[in-house]
Amino acid sequence: MEGDLAGNVSRPELVSEWGYDVKFAAHYLRLGYQGLGVIEHGTLQMPLEGEVREHILAVRAGQVSYDDVIAEGVELERKLEAGLESTSLPENVDMEWLNGWLAGAHRQAWRSQRWSRNLTRTNR
Repeated sequence: MEGDLAGNVSRPELVSEWGYDVKFAAHYLRLGYQGLGVIEHGTLQMPLEGEVREHILAVRAGQVSYDDVIAEGVELERKLEAGLESTSLPENVDMEWLNGWLAGAHRQAWRSQRWSRNLTRTNR
């Protein structure tokens, strides 16, 4: 989130303004909360709602300190690791089912009005 020792960061403007990459930090915490939802309830909440959503937006807006983000992330990782020990989810993913579902979701999205009206043919 702060970049490596050579100062290489993906979003130097955010690091300059907030001291760390707030966009990366928001994604980091979002994925942790979504992972907990999958482990604890078997569902992936998209988009996040309520207090968690507001908190993630506050992180993204630079309203949460770097140290607090790191502490929260460490706690989420601890909960995720503990949850993996007791989850009822299968150990392995059914890749055939997942690939079929993803392909169907993509086809459905491409057929929807939202996607089709935004497409233009650029290679003629």
